[in-house]
Amino acid sequence: MTLAEQLIARGKEEGKREGMLEGKQESLLKQLTEKFSAISEANTMKIKETKDPDKLDRALMLILKSESIEEILKPLDS
Repeated sequence: MTLAEQLIARGKEEGKREGMLEGKQESLLKQLTEKFSAISEANTMKIKETKDPDKLDRALMLILKSESIEEILKPLDS
């Protein structure tokens, strides 16, 4: 594989990861809005600034059983 092909492949992989991350962030925002009606700007920024997909997954799982936004977003703090 040439250097150009390696760079193209790396770019595609990074694009996929970035797209997946943005999808999780948007899903979390939509679900929180559906459950709580309003989300503060601070919480919106916390979600958008989280770059760890595992933390976003943990927050998404908490939506089903948690009663507060703070409890759902707790995994994003660690």
